[in-house]
Order: sequence, then C-alpha cells, then structure tokens
Amino acid sequence: MLEDLRRLAATRHDSGIVQVAGAGRRVGLDLFGHLGTCQLAKVIPAHRLAAEVEAWARLILPESYVEGEFRRHCSTLLDRASQAAASDRVQHDGMSAGPIWTYSKQRLIELLEITPEEMKGMKRLIDADEKRRRDREKTRANHTGQDRATYLAANTASSSQPWQAEGVSRATWYRRRRKQEAATRAE
Repeated sequence: MLEDLRRLAATRHDSGIVQVAGAGRRVGLDLFGHLGTCQLAKVIPAHRLAAEVEAWARLILPESYVEGEFRRHCSTLLDRASQAAASDRVQHDGMSAGPIWTYSKQRLIELLEITPEEMKGMKRLIDADEKRRRDREKTRANHTGQDRATYLAANTASSSQPWQAEGVSRATWYRRRRKQEAATRAE
C-alpha cells in the first residue's frame, strides 16, 4: 500500500511530492500522511514507529509540512500505536477492536479519489474491475500467447463478419474455414 501511495503521489505531482489539495480534489498532505501512517502502524513496533513514519513521510511530503504540522497530525495515531502495543482494545460500533485506524481497500480508493487510469500503475490499490481486467489479460496471454490488441488484429473476422457476405451462419463459416485450413496444411 505504501508503494502505491508513492506511485499515486508521483502520478499526480511532477516532483513526486504531494502538494496541497486543489483542482477539485480534497486529497492533500494530511490525508496522504494519515493513510501512510496508518499502514505503517500495522507493521512497525510502536517504539520505532515515529522514526519510520517521519522517514516515510519525507519521501512524499514537503519538508516544511513534515517538520511542522505533520508531527501534530500523527500524535494521536502514535498514541494509539502505543495502546495497541500494550494490548489495549477500544469499542467501535459495539465491538472490541484494536486502537489503530484501519481502512478497507475500497475505502482507501474512495478517500484518495483514485481513478481507473491511476489504478493501472498500482499493485494493491485497485478495485474489482481493474482486478478482473488484469486477470483477463493474464489468462488471455497464457492461453493464446498474445495480448488482446494483437489477437484482435490477427483475427479480424469477428469484426468484419464475412459470413454475412456468404449468406451463412457464423458457425458454418468457421467450420468451413477450419476445413480449408486443415486441407491446406495436409498438402
């Protein structure tokens, strides 16, 4: 997820450093920082978390923000990580849960306003449609050894519909074609 956050920052900002929200987006420094910190808090021990968060933040956030507001924005999450290390639990919607904020993949996509075009360069922050598209490409490549564009270029019969010109059904046209190809190979 962290690598996808870096890719998203690089895609949206020429320098790869997240700038303030703008151009119709509400996604800015604080959201990138918060979500990255939440991801790190799941895997980094609480006693090392502050240093790791700061090092990660310097990769995608402006120096002035990391030195100033970012530390204040992270303070609650760092406290929650300490609570989690002490095995504390919190009540959320009537259920006992760990104190560190967690977000589903779909919620992260919504919060970051990730477009389908941006998902193409990511590994984890992809929706179900992008996952299906990738699976189809992989299956097609494994099955035919070609990507979709190459396959369609070589097999244009379905788009030109030559069976209509011959006045036969599609199935009949393909059966005749297979017989002709078999006869050609036999010669």
